Amino acid sequence: MFLSDFSVKRPIAMIVLIIALMGLGLLALSKLRVNNLPDVEPPVLVVNITYPGASPETVEREVVSRIEKSMQSISGVDRLSSTAREGSAQFVLVFDFDKNLIEAADEVRNAIAAVRYKLPTEMREPILQRVDPTAQPVMQVALSSSVLDHAEISRLAEDQLADRFRALPGVAVVTVNGALRRELSVLLHADKLRQYSVSVTEVVAALRAQNATAPVGKVRGTLEDQSIASSAAWRAPASSGASSSSAGVTSWCGWPTWPPCRTATPRSRRARCATATPTSTSRCRARARPAP
Repeated sequence: MFLSDFSVKRPIAMIVLIIALMGLGLLALSKLRVNNLPDVEPPVLVVNITYPGASPETVEREVVSRIEKSMQSISGVDRLSSTAREGSAQFVLVFDFDKNLIEAADEVRNAIAAVRYKLPTEMREPILQRVDPTAQPVMQVALSSSVLDHAEISRLAEDQLADRFRALPGVAVVTVNGALRRELSVLLHADKLRQYSVSVTEVVAALRAQNATAPVGKVRGTLEDQSIASSAAWRAPASSGASSSSAGVTSWCGWPTWPPCRTATPRSRRARCATATPTSTSRCRARARPAP
C-alpha cells in the first residue's frame, strides 16, 4: 500500500526513481562480462580402458558389464553411461554438483580395483579424466609436403615441431595425431604351424620372451657399483631371431635399409615358424629343415 500511495501522491519522484534504476541497469549491462565457456567445472568423470585386440562384444562382456555393476554402488552418481568399442571401453559418470570430484575419483578407482581380479589380464590400467570445457585445443596445425614422405613428416612433427611448441610459455599439452608409428609385422605360415604342431599362442609367448629387458645384478667395486641388465629388446628386424645354434626354420629377408634377418628356433623339433617384417616391405621366403 505504501508504494502505491507514494506513486499516486508523488508521481514525479516515482518517475525520477524509475529513470535512475534504468540508468543503473544500463551501466551494469555495459560492464557485464560475457564468456563463451564460463569457469564452471562440470561434475563429470570419464574412464577409458584399453583392451587390445578385443571385439566390441568381448569388451562388453568381459569389461563393461563387470565394471558397471561395481560402479553402481558409488554415491552421488546422477547418470552413468558406457560405450564398448573395438579394443577399448569408455565410462562417463555424471555426479551431483555438490559431489567432490577428488573423492569421486577415489571411489571410482576403488570400484574398479574391487573387480580387478575378474577382468582380463591383457586389459591395461584405466585412465581417469575430468571433463573441462576450457581445455580444448586453441590451435591446430596440419603438415603436408610434396617432397617428404609420411615417415619423414612424422619425425619432423614429433622430434622438432612438438618439442618447440611445448617450450612456448602458456602451452600445456601438444598432441601429434596421424603420425606413422614404427612397428614389426609377424607373418605366420599356417601350413608350417600345423606341420610342427605349434600354436599361435606359443609364437606370441616366444616373441614376448625375446623382446624383454630385465636387471641381472650388480658388480661391486671399491669405489662404485655398476648395474648389469639383460637387454633383449628389438631395435631392428635382425634382432628378433633367437640366439640358438640349432637348425630350424630360417628365413632371409631382403631389407632396403636394414641387414638381413635370421630367425632360428630353440632346440626342439617344433619350429617357431614366424617371420618378422616391417609393414611396408615385401614378404620373406622361408625354408625349413628339421632340427637335429
